[in-house]
Amino acid sequence: MWSLKSLLTWQRDKPDAGKSPGVNVDAPVVLEAKSMAGAQPLLDYIKGFECNSNIAIAAAEGKRLGPYFNALGGYLSQAIELDTTPRAPEETAALKDAAQPERLRTLFNTVAEKTRNTLVSDVVIAPLTVLQNGPAAHFFKDQDQFAIGYETGGHPFKFGFLQVFENKRPTEGKGSVSFPVFLLDEAMMDAVAPHAPEALLRGLQKTLAFVNHDMLHHLTAPVIKGSVAAKISPDPAANALYFPEHPLRLWLEQLPKFGDNELYEEWAQISHEGAMLSPANLAQVASLDRDVAQFFKDLKTIGQDIAAEKGVPAAHEVVDYYGMVMAHALTRVFPLHHPVIARCLDGLQAADPQPATPENAAADAVGGMRERPDLALKNLMQLVTINGGLMRLVDNYRKEGLHILPAEEDKNPDWKGVKLLQIARMAMDDVHPHMPEPLNNSMKEMRAQAGPQTVRMFGATVKAFTGTW
Repeated sequence: MWSLKSLLTWQRDKPDAGKSPGVNVDAPVVLEAKSMAGAQPLLDYIKGFECNSNIAIAAAEGKRLGPYFNALGGYLSQAIELDTTPRAPEETAALKDAAQPERLRTLFNTVAEKTRNTLVSDVVIAPLTVLQNGPAAHFFKDQDQFAIGYETGGHPFKFGFLQVFENKRPTEGKGSVSFPVFLLDEAMMDAVAPHAPEALLRGLQKTLAFVNHDMLHHLTAPVIKGSVAAKISPDPAANALYFPEHPLRLWLEQLPKFGDNELYEEWAQISHEGAMLSPANLAQVASLDRDVAQFFKDLKTIGQDIAAEKGVPAAHEVVDYYGMVMAHALTRVFPLHHPVIARCLDGLQAADPQPATPENAAADAVGGMRERPDLALKNLMQLVTINGGLMRLVDNYRKEGLHILPAEEDKNPDWKGVKLLQIARMAMDDVHPHMPEPLNNSMKEMRAQAGPQTVRMFGATVKAFTGTW
């Protein structure tokens, strides 16, 4: 039997009360953050970063990232083989050797030691209200990482970083730890709270960890902004912005650009896709696929409970919200025509107690039109047809065999087609880098160069932290 107290205090390794917490890089899930009991798992997690060195945190995180280093090592090894950049044979051999998983872990720890920054990749899940209310709100004050948000079915969600410091303040000789936080709508968190939602939210957390590419940000910490990786180390390797000859600065400056901006974040997304979807990582993808399937089984059970208590519309609102949040997360690695995306939508369709009609799907995709699904579909199609980017996305995926819209112009899409349009409209910046044929030349160049650019990044990081420059 679940009690409210147990629901509010999930965490994997809760420290004993009154003791300084040990090293913990397993992120909590927080259902409610307004009360001390609800916020305590997050407060304990943060305290662990304040009471331990970032180097110790990095050592634990390096162990946790073992499967990722296997994937990245396989991707790098293949990319080194295919890279046409002129190199001496001994340099190529050294890169291959450094790309072994254990060597990658050592490099991860070296970056943490010399920059005094550690980026942890496991994702905290919490309600959006944590930004403004409750015992943990002061940690988020004046943070610019949560300014941009997303919305589905009229309910928001956000993603950002929180940076905390050893001894609670930026201090030379001490370190900082940044970790990702995924914020869900409070009403949607409250809706599932009475229905034993730990398995559901842990399933979402597993997916967020799989698609998260913060490990690459950690390896390139000298070139990211101080609000994520504070520049508190005096080591020249940590401060690329101050040294024009810094290997990572030189690497950053030669990345493809869109206008005046290097496609750094886009590189990270595409490179992470390459590692996670590489042939060397098929077992992890299969494991994720099973986790997603279980997520939707759990969501269906919760939806059935809510439908029995409050009716189908209330259940649909919750099921669709969590299902679309899951779909959005997956698009940070998977292109829309990948089987994992297809099975995600199949899972959502099976979990939703509302009939899976294109009209009902459109009512969720177009704000404020749930009472008129027939008009919502018409409105959505008008929005899509005047959006050149969306129409090109539809055409490009049609070439890959994914028919988001019917070939006949006078026909409406099916339920799955509307959902794919909703996913694309929700976060085109996340969907676009993973398109087989991107919409502009800059992204096409970035996608074509992702492997070689990751090899260059890797070489630059190795040189910056273990070599001379």
